[in-house]
Amino acid sequence: MLYDSGATISLIKVNQLKGETAIYKDKVTLVGITGHKARAIGKMYATIDLDGRKIKHAIYVVKNDFPMEYEGILGIFSQKETSSENNRFHVTTKNEN
Repeated sequence: MLYDSGATISLIKVNQLKGETAIYKDKVTLVGITGHKARAIGKMYATIDLDGRKIKHAIYVVKNDFPMEYEGILGIFSQKETSSENNRFHVTTKNEN
């Protein structure tokens, strides 16, 4: 997964989800930097451990053929949460132990 501090949303391809990760319906149209438009399947919520702080973060789920080089893109959370240098993060879905 690519961390992109310039991205305002986060995306993940559906085949990257494990187990029975809950996907909530959210038929939003996404527009990439190239102008490509695609509809999200929905969104899921992940818990992100950012330097010891737990952050619940919405990630839009897209089809496997979504045109991006990575299996997912992790966008910014908020200025306050990402302001420290050398941030280290770990992403888990709520179904992981």
